[in-house]
Amino acid sequence: MRRETSTGLQAQRDVALPGSGQKPLTGLFVSVAESGERKSSVDRVALAAVYRTEERWRGEKRRVG
Repeated sequence: MRRETSTGLQAQRDVALPGSGQKPLTGLFVSVAESGERKSSVDRVALAAVYRTEERWRGEKRRVG
């Protein structure tokens, strides 16, 4: 769930770096497993809410732009 939480927070927060000002919060994650271990299936389930939100945002952008 860390990846899902991080994805949701990235658009909401910045990080203040000494001498560098504000930078976007970013989380980088890698799924490591053998071939056939259902990585894509698990990602689809775990990130379903993120995918729905992104699709809604794309729809809103099309209506505005």
